[in-house]
Amino acid sequence: MKRTAMNLVLGAAPLTGIACDSTVALDPTQPSLTTVYVSGVCRAEASDQLDLSVVLLNQGGDKDASASLLPKTRVRRTFSDVETLLQGSAIRFNLPQIATTDAPGVTTSAFAAKDSAPNETSPLTVEFNRVDFEYAGGEAAQDLDPYIVLLMDQSASLIGRASESEVDTAKATDRQDQRIAFFKQVILGLPDNYRVTVMGFKESFADDSEQSNQTLPVASSNLPRRLGDAVDGRVNRGDAVDGRVYRDVVNDYLQSLTIKNDLKVGTPLTKALETAYDLTAKSVARLRPTVVLFTDGVETGDSSSEIKTPQALSEPYKTLGVPVHVVHLQPPVTEAAERRGRSADLAELACATGGDYLFVQTASEFTESSRLEPILVNRLIGRWVLNVKTTLEDNARFPAGAGYLISTDISVTLGKDTRVFSASRSLDGATANDQRLWVYKP
Repeated sequence: MKRTAMNLVLGAAPLTGIACDSTVALDPTQPSLTTVYVSGVCRAEASDQLDLSVVLLNQGGDKDASASLLPKTRVRRTFSDVETLLQGSAIRFNLPQIATTDAPGVTTSAFAAKDSAPNETSPLTVEFNRVDFEYAGGEAAQDLDPYIVLLMDQSASLIGRASESEVDTAKATDRQDQRIAFFKQVILGLPDNYRVTVMGFKESFADDSEQSNQTLPVASSNLPRRLGDAVDGRVNRGDAVDGRVYRDVVNDYLQSLTIKNDLKVGTPLTKALETAYDLTAKSVARLRPTVVLFTDGVETGDSSSEIKTPQALSEPYKTLGVPVHVVHLQPPVTEAAERRGRSADLAELACATGGDYLFVQTASEFTESSRLEPILVNRLIGRWVLNVKTTLEDNARFPAGAGYLISTDISVTLGKDTRVFSASRSLDGATANDQRLWVYKP
């Protein structure tokens, strides 16, 4: 992935070449910073550093323009663009409000807790190092139409398989199909030049002697051009007068997934990712592909006939320059012993390809959270990679072989606007308001 790097220095930015253009600075239609999201965190190449995926948005602005603030975006009430303004002094870390109850007496800019013991907090230092912009697919591919391959897990856990013939809805990951509503909304909100393929995946294990991988029919939307692929066996519909027709086709297919679950199916992640790779490899020369993988990841393991490590799965995507974003939905916690959490393997897959690992604690977040959709939609364009130095490594308070939840407030100032992303959990404990940063320390 190619990054647009910036040399960051403190002090006033030079106004050479634009100092006299006062009309730009005074233009009220110019974008401004309204929202900051941190969508993910990955271990950096240096062991004492982390890379935070940051999305800067001008929400509520021109509906015909992208909400993402990109490097050359000119900012309202300034003579500068974002990459000039986004210097070290523009990004600060502070303790969140929750620190008064979660980590009393902490005097640093952050604190962290092992995800298996979230109430046992320790001080953590987080310091700004540098910030770069990384375009999805690389800067050279930005003139190509985006192509989204959406992989939808259709395993039995989604409907609450209690046995091979019985359903226990108390154990259903998403009994109300809120994931379907979410992804339909995401697709309907994409610009018309985005092409979308949706693929459901599952593996039947009704008869061990006749195990077979099954891939549901693919629905493809090549907006605003030809449909290209058959949809549920139907032939190409040809050119559409209204490109939105194809969005309806894709969303009809997504809706059909609500009735295509099976009591006796597993989760063939390897097979699904290899199939998606084949689709992206064929299109990467003329399109800008991204893979979005949805899974609840709760089976006993990958049920593909051949299982590959996250490194083996990610390497081909990394070579192509295709990011893989993972949306991981946690199953309900029915017993203390059944508590499941974030997946180091899925996070590694996302991080290695330049994607994000988005952990959704309950299915209700798909319809209640206000941040999931703008994060995912704008990450399809790119991200600001905020590299920070931390004291997570070589620290007895944070032993290896565990995942850690980091709490800190990240403030960003562009021009006269300062916005804060609070990487913390809300005082009321609502899961939809838990925005702590998670990273696994091997």
